[in-house]
Amino acid sequence: MNLSIYDPKPERTKIGENAIDSAKEVLGKLKVGKKIGIVCDKITHYVAGSKLERNLKGYNFEYYDIESATVDEAYGVKKFIDHYKLDFIFGVGGGRPIDVAKLGSYLAKIDFASVPTVASHDGIASSRASLNGVSGKISTGAHAPVALFADTGIILRAPEIYYDAGLGDLFSNITAVMDWRLAYRKDKCTDYNPEIADASKFCANKVLSNPSKMKKFDQQSVEILVENLCASGKFMQAAGSSRPASGYEHKISHKLDELMEQPNLHGLNCALGSRISISLYRKLALITPDEFRNFADKYYQFEDILPRTAKDLNIPRDVMIDAVWGANDVNPDRYTVGNCISGYKKNEIEQLLSDFGIID
Repeated sequence: MNLSIYDPKPERTKIGENAIDSAKEVLGKLKVGKKIGIVCDKITHYVAGSKLERNLKGYNFEYYDIESATVDEAYGVKKFIDHYKLDFIFGVGGGRPIDVAKLGSYLAKIDFASVPTVASHDGIASSRASLNGVSGKISTGAHAPVALFADTGIILRAPEIYYDAGLGDLFSNITAVMDWRLAYRKDKCTDYNPEIADASKFCANKVLSNPSKMKKFDQQSVEILVENLCASGKFMQAAGSSRPASGYEHKISHKLDELMEQPNLHGLNCALGSRISISLYRKLALITPDEFRNFADKYYQFEDILPRTAKDLNIPRDVMIDAVWGANDVNPDRYTVGNCISGYKKNEIEQLLSDFGIID
């Protein structure tokens, strides 16, 4: 499928060493005004925000350092934009600053650019923001970045675990597409698009079928991962929802975020959630043995960097059980394989997780 029609357009997507150096040229072609905002946190302010400012001489800058990834912060960004009458903003950092900038700029009706400092998730190019609201984690529509600057020189200086999380987030495309297809077959959704579903699964498999290369965490592997995380974000734009990359495994991840005092990285939670989802599909005979084996063989190749059990992510046994038991409460209108066990009691969930090797 043609992803070039979705933002960020190819000519405004810069991935590589010193990609930030292209910002002035891109903004010039976008005919952006001179008042620029940078949404970041205290770390990314200095890691990338300062470099961005140095490369955009002639523009006037204002900074908004976020404290957390909440809907309230996004409204704070809208007020920040309105107060300074900004023309354009950059979301600089990991998932938190980018999602806050995404929704804040959408509310203020101005464009934004994504500047990921880690390669940990596909939200870097999606049109959805995942933020904490009054009742927990929510995923809400926003707009995609009109430009993306993934400076691999910066990304390679981040802890490698963020890169691992990005690989984990791609695994969730495989099970998310299964959930999308299942919902359609159960007459629980009407928007299933086999072309988008196949493209999303192909994108993930293309990366995950080359473990010897993708586990190296070097210039080339980071570029490949970012390109495909960006593509994953565009599949969501094409579908008009997060269905191509978010299913039951994401519900489990969001529930874990609610229950854990110190949540794990999103992509690592999703990787573990994908293991649970694929095991459910096998147990319920909803996929062929070959489909299960294809996923399991790929995951096995990454088990030295991705979680196999709850203990690998320091998730207490009771928290893991509660997360799976309560996952259907997250985005309840989205039908997934989790709905097939919605009537299970907590002790039955415990037995499932034990059988799957998630808990001992």
